[in-house]
Amino acid sequence: MILLLLALAAQIDGPVYRVSDRDGFLDAVGCDRTIIVEEGAKIVLSFADDFPPPNDEGYFSWSREFDGSSPLIQNVENLWIIGEGDEPPSLLAEPRYVFVLMFENCRGVTLENLNLAHTDGGYCTCGVLGLYYCEEVDVTGCLLYGCGTEGLTVFGSTGITMTDSHVASCTYGLMTLSGSDDLEFRDCVFRDSGEFYGVDVQGCSGVSFDNCLFRNNYCRYTPGFFYNDSEDPVRISNCVFDSIECPGLWNIDSFILEGNEFSGILETGQAGF
Repeated sequence: MILLLLALAAQIDGPVYRVSDRDGFLDAVGCDRTIIVEEGAKIVLSFADDFPPPNDEGYFSWSREFDGSSPLIQNVENLWIIGEGDEPPSLLAEPRYVFVLMFENCRGVTLENLNLAHTDGGYCTCGVLGLYYCEEVDVTGCLLYGCGTEGLTVFGSTGITMTDSHVASCTYGLMTLSGSDDLEFRDCVFRDSGEFYGVDVQGCSGVSFDNCLFRNNYCRYTPGFFYNDSEDPVRISNCVFDSIECPGLWNIDSFILEGNEFSGILETGQAGF
């Protein structure tokens, strides 16, 4: 594992930071570098009413939310954040109404072998991972769970890839994708989530899901578990849908469906508050 991490880190012409606590992580944020989070570490990035100062390079600050502040990484390029070892480290948020981690105006970011979670699921606003106006972000081998509302929020971004990752135990829905292009999900598991929606796609193009599993999810307040209001169809191929309860699986016909499997689907046919 150490050799693999060093090989990955070598792909970036910059320093490597090895961290195991919040101060070390926040201080390490910047461009053209790799942050290796030690195996098994549990780093609480945000507490209620506790906002450390931004790092010296100005790439880290706080976005104030209802009951705390989300850690905000901004204006970075070529940043790898890699979890070490077979026991992936965790980046956590204690307040319920904040993002665990949020990126804004970033390019070339990789998150790998990490658990991202809230210490307690919540409601009203914010989820686990937020990507705003970002380009070329890769999420690989990560677990996003226990979130305030949803696992992934993408807005105004392009070139987002999630591979071999899990999104679980979301209190509102799995994800919201808005005003973004070229969003690809491969070999992922989306489970044990929902109430209001499943996957909400708004004004996007180039959205695809391949070889993914959707299991034990439900939605009650949108006409489709997959909701797409975009002109460009969402492509869903070789995916498994198991134990889904919803008014309907799709809100409209703007989907390309290829080689999918369905079992335990309960379509109630009615949506609304």
